[in-house]
Amino acid sequence: MKKLFFLLVLLANITAQAQYTSIPDANFEQALINLGIDNGTIDGRVLTTNISGVTSINLQFANIFDLTGIEDFTSLTYLATSIGNQFNNLDISKNINLQVLICDQNNLKTLDVSKNINLTFLSCEQNQLTNLDVSKNTKLARLYCKNNKLITLNLKNGNDLALDSTLNPDLSCILVDNVAYYNASYTVFKDLTSRFSATCQTNIAPIITASGNQIYCPQTSLKIVTDVTITDPDDFSTDAIYIQISSGYVNGQDQLSLANPLSHPTISAIWNLNEGKLKLSSPISGTPVTYADFIAAIKDVEFSNSTTSPSGTRDFSISIGQANYLPRNGHYYEFVPFLGISWTNAKLAAEGSNYYGLQGYLATITSADEAKISGEQAAGAGWIGGSDAETEGVWKWVTGPAVDRVVFWNGASNGSTPNFAFWNTNEPNNTNNNEHYAHITAPGVGIKGSWNDLRESGDPSGNYQPKGYIVEYGGMPGDPILQISASASITISKITGTIPATNCGPGTLTLHATASVGTIDWYDSPTSTTTLQTGNNFDTPLLNATTTYYVDAGCISTRTPVIATIKTIPTITSTTPSIVCESGPATLGAVASAGTINWYATSTGGTSLRTGSSFTTPNINATTTYYVDAISDGCISPTRTAVTATVNAAPTVIVTTAASRCDSGTVILEAFASVGNINWYKESIGGSILFTGNSFLTPNIDTTTTYYAEAFSDGCPSSRIPVTAIVYPISTMNQDVVLCRGETKILDASIPNMTYLWSPGGETTQTIEISTIGDYSVSISSPTVISCESKKNISVIEHPEPIISSIEVNENSVTIELANPESYFEYSINGLDFQVSNQFYFISSGQHTAFVRENNDCNLVAQDFTIFTIQKYFTPNNDGFNDVWKIKEMSDYPNSSAQIFDRYGKLIIDLTSVKYSWDGSYNTNLLPADDYWYVLKLDDTQPEIRGHFSLKR
Repeated sequence: MKKLFFLLVLLANITAQAQYTSIPDANFEQALINLGIDNGTIDGRVLTTNISGVTSINLQFANIFDLTGIEDFTSLTYLATSIGNQFNNLDISKNINLQVLICDQNNLKTLDVSKNINLTFLSCEQNQLTNLDVSKNTKLARLYCKNNKLITLNLKNGNDLALDSTLNPDLSCILVDNVAYYNASYTVFKDLTSRFSATCQTNIAPIITASGNQIYCPQTSLKIVTDVTITDPDDFSTDAIYIQISSGYVNGQDQLSLANPLSHPTISAIWNLNEGKLKLSSPISGTPVTYADFIAAIKDVEFSNSTTSPSGTRDFSISIGQANYLPRNGHYYEFVPFLGISWTNAKLAAEGSNYYGLQGYLATITSADEAKISGEQAAGAGWIGGSDAETEGVWKWVTGPAVDRVVFWNGASNGSTPNFAFWNTNEPNNTNNNEHYAHITAPGVGIKGSWNDLRESGDPSGNYQPKGYIVEYGGMPGDPILQISASASITISKITGTIPATNCGPGTLTLHATASVGTIDWYDSPTSTTTLQTGNNFDTPLLNATTTYYVDAGCISTRTPVIATIKTIPTITSTTPSIVCESGPATLGAVASAGTINWYATSTGGTSLRTGSSFTTPNINATTTYYVDAISDGCISPTRTAVTATVNAAPTVIVTTAASRCDSGTVILEAFASVGNINWYKESIGGSILFTGNSFLTPNIDTTTTYYAEAFSDGCPSSRIPVTAIVYPISTMNQDVVLCRGETKILDASIPNMTYLWSPGGETTQTIEISTIGDYSVSISSPTVISCESKKNISVIEHPEPIISSIEVNENSVTIELANPESYFEYSINGLDFQVSNQFYFISSGQHTAFVRENNDCNLVAQDFTIFTIQKYFTPNNDGFNDVWKIKEMSDYPNSSAQIFDRYGKLIIDLTSVKYSWDGSYNTNLLPADDYWYVLKLDDTQPEIRGHFSLKR
């Protein structure tokens, strides 16, 4: 055991001291596993001791994106990574023993071999290299670098190399030690456009200038420049010129085109709708075009817009390079396609990019025009330089010039920007967690050119798989000052605003208009050629009716109407006075020819009391006159119109006469007014008039009914006075009453405050007390002048006593059976709680009493019963628990007996009230575990109780 302990301690120390090399690319680690260098688990690392001694490794067809970790292969002399990989950065600065490097067909943009002084063979064909320097590699004998984007190539290492540098069209000069040797041996292994030289002079970037800030009229075509020049001291031609609508571009409306194409036979013009860019190049692929031809063509490039009312300004960038150029900041933007590239690798690749000497970086987009030209107008969607990897929810630019490395967003999709951001809808959302990197959204997903957040490698496929990255050039320290792009602009002539004028009635009006650019001319029709006036303001002649004038700003095809409105002055066409009785508010009315009505207390001046077609006055007690006028579209009627509220005295009802009758029929009611007429109503307030006059014959009524009399004079009603028509009912009522045996009962005539006569007995009270069954009646009459007699018949009966025939017990349930069941009987097993049902459940074992009575508390009867405790099982194993099966309540019934049978019906044992338990044996033999049945008989008057139980062993 001690040896094992020390062994575990030793292994722990060894493990703790082991050194690992990080391998972040899973495909790289899988390749190491396949080569037997790493173990069989992908965990992002490999033991450094496993790789430090490796001298040769072939990583072809491994689909590797990132070769981080190769630096710890310090003994490596042979490295092959060509074909089937996709990395764009290769750091071999620590692999100083490297002799052979083969890295063809990747996406390398830079390759530094200055530390690899033992290198003898280098093949880096079919990459994106722009510069290659092997001057420190004095042992290098063979170099294959064809099909790149080389601009400079330095072979001055003291050796005469074997070389192939073809398919590098931008490489004009190759720096070598021995020009004669290379010219003699390797002329066919370079492009015709390049030369060998001991002193290569750097190509001087051309300078392009343009002028032409012009006015554009809708539905026309306009040359974008008035002049353009291209100056290049060491070249007279180039492959292409790119003209882009760099700001203000409206996709689907704006277009650039080459006018007079037959005049430019050396030029082909291709319009890119999505980018808003026109490419001028030779119709023969790969053939340069002279600057002179390009200048002539640029002067013939026209802008047009397909809509009838475009607006705004369009800026044009004219560039020798393919990258999008933004004149405002002088920066260039380039989309680099690279399916599936990670953000980190895109950052490295962008920083390794160079554009005419400008240092590249992942784009930092700080304004709307940058977002448009690098997103909506880019050739594709990809990574940009924003990240919140440092602090979740704090997004900042982490690439490019230091001045641009600022926070641009705080929070999630509901956050805010302190400066500028262009997130897509509901972005950033961190949907997959660790979505810390900004990416221009794929086309067709939400807002075109907007941003979303992705994980470092994005998704493996679909809309959220990285398609490449956006490189920005410009603003970095040490960048050269370039003039390879020029700019021009047009402003669309447009009336930007008009101010019409109005007048109440005839008059002279002043109209106003403003324009984006140009001089404003005024006309009296859309097509007139006669200018009425020039300038922002126009004074009309005397107008009697609304008149429309028209303005333009130099573009005849688009005139804007400006209306001089002559408004009609409104008048009051009718009024509605009102009457007030005694005092109170009055509601007055008025109608106007047009507009809104205002109410006043005075004929002139004062403040409006109310606006509208009706006006309710405050409480008044004397006749009062109010005044109205009308206002329509700011025009007020010339005078106010009077509307009078008249106050009249109200009448009163001075006499009323009620009436009465027996049973249903009509009644004549009477009322008299101090002045005016009497109106009769069914309601105390509101309702319709039933009759007008002093005497009112009611309709047929069968109950006492109150009507209301109202005096009415000069539009004024009095308060309504109630007048009652009394109806005394005549009726015969019948009632059945149950009398409990041996008790008394109170009989009630039911109608109070009447005269009563009972039969039999002759009592004259409203109630009597009786103790025998039979038929009773009472005559009921009114004590008033009109005597209306009613009668009530009462039948007193007695129910028979309930008879309990049996009480059926089923385990813990009981049913009380009656010999004479009736619906008016109710049941109880505690004498307190009675119910309609004769069944009871979940009763505890032991002695109980069943009760039955009438539902009016009569004739209570009772009978005892027992709930037996019968075991469901027993376990005769002599452990002191459930060793015997018994019915202990049998001891309370001397004549009780029970029989136990097995499942086949064989009698096992007879039990009595003395011996009421069984130990599970038969003739001293133990019976097996099984189900057994019992039949319990209490006495000859009770039914048998049957059931079964289990014997368990």
